[in-house]
Amino acid sequence: MALSAVDANGRPVILSPSVYHSVRLINYKTGELLADGWEAGAPNRFSQALYGVSLEWKEESAPFNPYVRIINYWVSSSIAQDVQIGAVVILNDNVIRSNNTTVGHKFDSSVFIEAQPPVTYDLTRFHLDSVESYPAQATTVTHFYLSLNVDGQQLKLIGWSSKAETGYGVFSRSTKALEMRGFYPDSDFWWRSLCHVASVDEQEVYLVLPPEREVNRPQLHRVVVNDRKGMLSIVQASTLDFTEDVHVGNEGAFYFTVYDVYGNGHDLGLRVDKSVVPSTFALVKG
Repeated sequence: MALSAVDANGRPVILSPSVYHSVRLINYKTGELLADGWEAGAPNRFSQALYGVSLEWKEESAPFNPYVRIINYWVSSSIAQDVQIGAVVILNDNVIRSNNTTVGHKFDSSVFIEAQPPVTYDLTRFHLDSVESYPAQATTVTHFYLSLNVDGQQLKLIGWSSKAETGYGVFSRSTKALEMRGFYPDSDFWWRSLCHVASVDEQEVYLVLPPEREVNRPQLHRVVVNDRKGMLSIVQASTLDFTEDVHVGNEGAFYFTVYDVYGNGHDLGLRVDKSVVPSTFALVKG
């Protein structure tokens, strides 16, 4: 939105920061602040481009004008509905609303916004590409890249949150999602496997695995993550386990929500697959 003012003689004036910091968006019909599922905030990680518009497209900045203040808002709704949005501003201790209801001020300006239902995709649209490495004897580290592909094109994933997190778009930190332990049926050796979902804000994760045979210290392996744009990193490591530690963490399923660049959340899960040794996981719907 653009905010400007003139004095009693019609000459433009420069607004103080206290004026444009007082601006809030309102429901045009009621004159009240946005409610009923509507929220307005500062720009965030989600794309503000419309579907069908390239994410690389950038609007050219307007020429600088000291008398006009441009304020950008990110508006969203928790349900599919439309609304007419206006604004309220405090100027010289007067509360002025843009729905033409302020006594002594003729100010009528608004926009109509329609919130559409989020786009969902079936599981076949999500893909896991894997890259294996072998940092130590009998140790395998597999880096899975989770991507979303629609109509032959990649739709960027920009974050994820676990079911334990609350709040829309609250991205989680790196989490040990799964842990499994078992023995090889054709030998007396035990194995242990860990699965980490990496935070989108980190460039590396460290995996702590049981020590190798006749070694007292645990294995520590560094893995570079988030090195493919628009994909999420999931890292699994498997090794022989010569310890007597029988405790394991979550060996069932881990459910989380991934967010695409448009802010749509997609519920997914990692479910332990015990049909292979060492156990791995399968991507499932959340």
